[in-house]
Amino acid sequence: PTPFGLSSPTPTAVPGPTETPTAANTATPTRTAYPTATPIPPNTFDAVVNILLVPYDIQVTTGDKFSVDVVIEPNGQEITFAQAILSFNPAMLKVTSATHDPYSPLENQLTADDNYDNDIGIVTFSSGPQSTVILPDYTFTLGTITFRAKNDDGRSDLIFERFGNSTTTAGLSGYNLIDLYGQATVSISAPPPTATPTTTP
Repeated sequence: PTPFGLSSPTPTAVPGPTETPTAANTATPTRTAYPTATPIPPNTFDAVVNILLVPYDIQVTTGDKFSVDVVIEPNGQEITFAQAILSFNPAMLKVTSATHDPYSPLENQLTADDNYDNDIGIVTFSSGPQSTVILPDYTFTLGTITFRAKNDDGRSDLIFERFGNSTTTAGLSGYNLIDLYGQATVSISAPPPTATPTTTP
C-alpha cells in the first residue's frame, strides 16, 4: 500500500524487440505453354488438271436422249478427290440419270437421289480416294449424265460452276489443281414434219 500523501511511481514501459514484417510468399504465376499450330504447307503443286465434257458439241431433236461423260485429265498429277458441279437449262433439258463410272479410280460419295435436280438444273458428282487403289494421274471418266431434250429450237450450255458453298474441284491434299474447265453446248431442233400420205384418185 502507498503511504498517504505519496504518489505511486508511474511504471515505465520497456520497449520490446521490433518485429520486422515478412513479405508473404506470393507464388510467381507460370505462363501456360500453348502448342504451336502446325502451319499449312504452301501449295507446291502445279494446276495442270483438266475437267472436260465429252462430247462438247451436241445436236439433237426434241425428245432425243443423249449422254455426256465427265472426264478428268490429271496430266501426270496425282489426285485424291474430284467434285463436279454442272449446270444446265432445265427448260430445255431433263436429266434422266447421272451415274458414277464403275471403273473410276475415285470412290463415289453420293447416292443416286442426291446428284441431280431437274428443277434448278444442277448435276453433282463427288468422289474421294479408294484405299486399295493407287492415286490416279491418268485420264479417266468420273461419271456419265443422260439427258432428254425437252423443247424445240433452243440450246443449253453445260457449264462447270459454283453452286451454293460448293464448287467444281479436283486435286490433292485439299488443293484445287484444275487448270481448264471444259463446257458443252446442246442445240435442239424440232423433229422433221411427218409426211402426209397422199391418195391417188
